[in-house]
Amino acid sequence: MEQYQSLLESFLRVVRAHFWIEAGLALIAALFAIALRRQKRLFKPSGFIMLSVGLLLDMLMPHTQPLELWMRYWRAAALTLVLFGVIQLALETVLVTTRRRTAVASTIFVEVLNAALYVGVALLVLWFVVGVDPRFLLAVPVLGTLVLGWILQSDFLHGVLLQYHRPFAPGDWVRFGNHVGRIRETGWRATRLVTRADENIQVPNALLARELIINYSAEDLVADEVFISLGYETSPDTVEQTIHALLHGVLEIRKSEVDVWEYGESAIRYRIRFWIADYAAQEQVRTQILRSLWYSLRRNSIEIPFPTRKILAGGNQLAATTEEGSGRRFVSVLRRVYPALTDEELELLTPAIRVRQFGRGEILIREGEAGDFFYVLRRGKVAVLATRADGAGEKHVRYIDQSSPENFIGETALLTGEPRNATVRATSDVEVLEISRDGFTQLFRTKPEAAARIADIAVRRAAETNQIRTAQDGAPASRAAKVLAMMYSVFDIQR
Repeated sequence: MEQYQSLLESFLRVVRAHFWIEAGLALIAALFAIALRRQKRLFKPSGFIMLSVGLLLDMLMPHTQPLELWMRYWRAAALTLVLFGVIQLALETVLVTTRRRTAVASTIFVEVLNAALYVGVALLVLWFVVGVDPRFLLAVPVLGTLVLGWILQSDFLHGVLLQYHRPFAPGDWVRFGNHVGRIRETGWRATRLVTRADENIQVPNALLARELIINYSAEDLVADEVFISLGYETSPDTVEQTIHALLHGVLEIRKSEVDVWEYGESAIRYRIRFWIADYAAQEQVRTQILRSLWYSLRRNSIEIPFPTRKILAGGNQLAATTEEGSGRRFVSVLRRVYPALTDEELELLTPAIRVRQFGRGEILIREGEAGDFFYVLRRGKVAVLATRADGAGEKHVRYIDQSSPENFIGETALLTGEPRNATVRATSDVEVLEISRDGFTQLFRTKPEAAARIADIAVRRAAETNQIRTAQDGAPASRAAKVLAMMYSVFDIQR
């Protein structure tokens, strides 16, 4: 107990002897370090931090005989930090003075000089304070140079740097040079990645350290772009709306923009830019966009002019040249939808019919939108999707193809004016007859009595589709009356 008290009294005596001087200098250095931590100046806080810590170590160093061995290392550490701080501040002072005269100054020489002075000071402190043999000190730089040379010649150092900086992680999609792939693992010597073609590539870390690496998974979203040239006949606003509607139907796209990029000799060049969350789907999304563009442009009679290629005017021309001249085929198709209407009544709908084409993956009808038309499926297959009750995504309802008993979609929203209650997406290339609201307006104005028959058919069909079974005889008639009242309001039918 007395021995510990003696050690404590000796320690406190030394502290009191040096306290005011060293504590004051350490406090001043610490305040400078705090003041410079957010300042964009040439003086950095590291020099003041080393000076402050070194003074604190020297101030708190005990001076007792039992701790003589440890005191030498303690004193060496304190002195080394103080000298490192002085060197750092001296070099930064020189740098400040030099940069006042030079617009651009390289710091490579300063960094090399700084490192050399650090090494020299450390060796001198080990020699004079700790008492290390000078011959050993001379051998240390030589051995260190050999070790450093071996490390630089191998991939070990690059592996350490990759592990420390972590420019990518397993699962990230990266590009370096001409290679694109997903990172599997990073070792000390090489990094393994798998390309889109399922090729396993072992890349030396030394090669990765020299290459420009693009990490597509570093952010939440990654952007890609597609360019297309379209004719001057179509306004940019129409083009932008058409392409945005197309992009809105691609599930992987989180956001998008369409810009007029440049005016060419025969066309306007547009840039389609889109963002996706998973870079693994980049090629599939690009393919979907390019494929759907053909169908969307054709439906809206937008031309891709020569010399690229030319798409003739779309659905309107196709309907006019092939089938609109004789409405017999349209009447036979409509007969399946409305068997209670006469041929004369069905023919009133044919001028409002247009042939439309959709590509696989495109949306024909979107849930929640207004229903200004409905489709009769002539070729292909579609999937009907509806929002789940909890709002978490969509659920599959059914498939419809040209051979289905009810190969038409969107009728209820058109007749009642209610929003669409489901989304319809093409699962193959699709061709449909589009019957617009104008056709029904013409029909009801000419034959208002047809409205009641159409309402009755629509209600019975909706009940069968939704598998509604009721024992009340008056329920279907009541629903038909309600639908008929809505139709009177939507189409302004004179009763």
